[in-house]
Order: sequence, then C-alpha cells, then structure tokens
Amino acid sequence: MGLGAFGAAAAGAGDLAYQEYENYQNGSSYSNINTSELGTAAAGGFAAGFLAPFAPSAIGAAGIGELTNIGQYLYSNGSSSTLSGASWAGLTGALGGAAGGSFANPYKFFNPGPFPSGGYALGQNVGLGNFLRQLLGGFLGAINPPTRPSGK
Repeated sequence: MGLGAFGAAAAGAGDLAYQEYENYQNGSSYSNINTSELGTAAAGGFAAGFLAPFAPSAIGAAGIGELTNIGQYLYSNGSSSTLSGASWAGLTGALGGAAGGSFANPYKFFNPGPFPSGGYALGQNVGLGNFLRQLLGGFLGAINPPTRPSGK
C-alpha cells in the first residue's frame, strides 16, 4: 500500500505540474485543472507503485510505466482512443517509468519475494530523491502528443 500511495502522489503531482505548464503556455488560468485527468493519473501512479517491486530493472520500470500510461489513456479517452494516441501514451509512460527508476530491494538475498520486508527497504524507495524522479516520471507521462498546424 505504501508504494502505491507514493506512486499516486508522484504521478498526481507530475500531472498537476504538466497541466499548470500547459496553462502557462496557453495563457489560461492556473485554476484550469482537469480533475478527472488528475485522478486518473493518480490511479495509474498507484498501480505503477504497487507493481514496482516486480520491476527490479530500468527496463521493467519502463514497461510498467508504458502499460499504466496506456491504461490511463484508454480509460480517459474511451471510444475516442486512437492507435497513435495509445502509442504516444506508451512512449511517454516508458520514459516516465525509466526516469522514475527501478525498485531497490536491499533484502533481495534474504527475501525471496518481490515485496520488501521491514521499513528500511520501503525507505530505500520513498525518499526525496525517489519522489523527485517519480515526479519527473509523472510529468513526462502527462505530455500530450504534438499537434499538426492547421491547414497542413
């Protein structure tokens, strides 16, 4: 539960930061927040954090980021989902997962399962450095696909 909550907080904060960046770029009010998107990002972050112990490598973390971001995209867009949109979500999710990094389990030789035993192992994955990497991952995962200029 702890890593899921950590993932939810980081993904939600990253999505919020990206929405505020878009508001700044578009000259919109900073209170123009899509709460549905924010909640979906937090739910995806929770899933990614919960699955983190199963990804002891950067490749595994990128894969989890890719899958959870595609899931967020499909959930948010429903029947208007496109293959290019899902591909973009997968790419940004993989970048976000790679930026977030892999799960560190200092007890890997003493604990045969993927979940850490004790507060020390949990602490290795929820520090400030980890949160900042996860925040970057949430920001990267929230990036919208580029749009074509009108009339081209």
